[in-house]
Amino acid sequence: MRRIFLSKYYVVLARINWRGDGRSQLITVRRDTFELENVESVSFQCLDKLQDAASSSLKMRRKPHDWGAPHRRCIAYFLKMRRKRDEIFPLLQQPQSDSKGIIKVLYRNEAYALYLSRKVNSLSERDKGELLIPSRGELLPDRSTSLLDILYARAALYWWMFSRSSSIDQAYENLLRLIDRGESEGGSGLGSSNST
Repeated sequence: MRRIFLSKYYVVLARINWRGDGRSQLITVRRDTFELENVESVSFQCLDKLQDAASSSLKMRRKPHDWGAPHRRCIAYFLKMRRKRDEIFPLLQQPQSDSKGIIKVLYRNEAYALYLSRKVNSLSERDKGELLIPSRGELLPDRSTSLLDILYARAALYWWMFSRSSSIDQAYENLLRLIDRGESEGGSGLGSSNST
């Protein structure tokens, strides 16, 4: 993968398929949280054409409404930490893995948790409330897996907060009701990746 276009708010990466059908993918990622925004398949491999396609697709994208918001960074960091944690278990199952490598990965995961704990608990009361309130995109009936992960990250981050007010508790209860409603409606996949 290689970076082919950079704007103020987004980065576009290209996964170029040199063999096979010649189709390539343009992957759009937010610059502040590194969240995946869009994946587009194109039928050319020339870098100039890929850059033109990336430029034209980014012209339609506006600044994200929650750009640089500290609560969005906490969600993105939590999801990154969870991905890193999921990489530990296959490492432990490998018979040839050395103990130094395992200890290094465990310490790194512990450092991620400490950093996240500091970030979550340094949020203002308003940001903590925003952390627990889902965006309009997360409320759509046809949620993608990444949006479901964000919903569960919001619920899990509640338990990282050392001090909680009654409004924070109420926002968490509303979030849980939303998740339960999605699970009871069935088929939306809400129950598959619960991290609370």
